[in-house]
Amino acid sequence: MLAVVQLFWNIALFRDGPEKAPSHPYFIALLVALQTVLTVFTQLFGPGVMSESSGLNGIQLLPTYGALAVTALMTWGALRLVGFHQRFYQTFAAMTGVDLVLGILMLLVLQLTGSVLIAIPFLLWSLAASGFILHRAMSVDMTRAVGIALLIAIASYSVSSTLAT
Repeated sequence: MLAVVQLFWNIALFRDGPEKAPSHPYFIALLVALQTVLTVFTQLFGPGVMSESSGLNGIQLLPTYGALAVTALMTWGALRLVGFHQRFYQTFAAMTGVDLVLGILMLLVLQLTGSVLIAIPFLLWSLAASGFILHRAMSVDMTRAVGIALLIAIASYSVSSTLAT
């Protein structure tokens, strides 16, 4: 398991590409389950996210699943457009895994600082890492890949915020 975390960390640091990520669909299911756990922890322990009295009843998972679905669909579509749809599992695994690693790191830093503004560098890092993953998976230049990653992030956020209300 440590090797997988190390792989996602290396992808987040632009050292490795998505081609090294596992491509099995069950691995994607595991990443979605871990994303669910991260969402629960973020909603329970993130600064100012939930009130103390709301507890487990106030946890919303639908926005997370909506964002993951939009990310998956748009990633598959982008890969399909350039003829690399066979790279989808590794690409989506890399994007989800890097998001998990950066999300855990961001949650820890948020707990230490208590400042929500510290999330901005992590969001920019996540966007750059997603762009790097798409750059490697789609064989397009980094600028175009970051633009596609930005479109995916905006669409995911839109769906997530709609489902949260």
